[in-house]
Amino acid sequence: MEKFDKEQLEKQALGAIQSDSDIVFIQDVIAVLPCSSATFYNHNLEKLETIKDALHKNRIEIKKRLRTNWMRQDENATMQVALYKLLSNDEEKDSLTMQKTDITTKGDRLNSVIIEVIDGTTDKEQ
Repeated sequence: MEKFDKEQLEKQALGAIQSDSDIVFIQDVIAVLPCSSATFYNHNLEKLETIKDALHKNRIEIKKRLRTNWMRQDENATMQVALYKLLSNDEEKDSLTMQKTDITTKGDRLNSVIIEVIDGTTDKEQ
């Protein structure tokens, strides 16, 4: 069984992310490393801010390129929007969504049944 050094794996991951701007997800990083996904997660590499920040930077760069393409109306806009949604945060997704539903119940349960009692009897008893 091969032993992997956490710091070395982090350096390799960062090098891969920085050299390939298409690497935007943890699974992309794992695919280019010489270790298994179990080793990657056992070393808690997915929790490292350095790796998260590098992936975030790649996502930002792709989103900037997509917006530039939209302004020029190049390529397939539908595919670009789908990719943008895949890479976007919640606020950006909300902006792209045609419908938005915000339900506030102030702590009340949804779908509750209300039975009104009239003169001490329910509707079934009358």
